[in-house]
Amino acid sequence: MGISIVNVGNLAFTKYANIFLRKALPDMIIPIAILTDSDVREYQLSQTAEGNKIYLKGDTDTINTETQQKIMALRAKSEKNVQYFIAPNWTLEYSLFKSVSLTQTFQTVVKSIHTGTDWDTDFEKELAKKLINKVLDKTEIAYQIANAIDKDLSEVEKGMKVNKEIIINANNEDDSINYLVKAIRYAAGN
Repeated sequence: MGISIVNVGNLAFTKYANIFLRKALPDMIIPIAILTDSDVREYQLSQTAEGNKIYLKGDTDTINTETQQKIMALRAKSEKNVQYFIAPNWTLEYSLFKSVSLTQTFQTVVKSIHTGTDWDTDFEKELAKKLINKVLDKTEIAYQIANAIDKDLSEVEKGMKVNKEIIINANNEDDSINYLVKAIRYAAGN
C-alpha cells in the first residue's frame, strides 16, 4: 500500500512530523500517523526502609486523569495531514495487556518468552516490573503477536475457523488497542 513505518525511537518525533507540514500552500496530503505511548506509569518503583525494591500501583483516578491530560495534549499537536494516535495506557505493551481482544495472546507470548518469571501470581505487576527495568523483550513479543494474528487471519480466510472470529475486533472502540487500528486506517487512507 506504499506505507512506510519509521521507528524514531524517542520522543523527538515532532521534528520529523514537521517535515510533512508546509508553511505555505500547497499542503502535503500524505497521511502521517504518529503512534506514541501515554507514558503515565501504572506502577512506580520505590524502596523499603531496608533499601529493597518495591513496586507500588498508583491511584487509578490519578492515573486516569493524568493519562487523559497527556492524550489531549498530544492530540492537540495533530495538524493537517499529521495525526497523533496515543496509547490509552502506559505503553503499547501495557495496552496489549489491557486489550479486550489481545490480552490472552499477549500473556501467552510473554510467558513463552520470559520463562523465568512467576507470571501466575500477578501478571500485571510482573509486566510493570519488566517495563520499569527495561527488560521486556518488546521486539520478540511484537514478532510473535504479529505471527499469531497472521495465522488467525489465514485460518479465517481458509475457512478453518467455524466461528470466523479473528483475534482483533477492529470495530471495538473500547479496546485499548483501538488507537493502533485507527492509525493503520488513517495511514492506509481509510
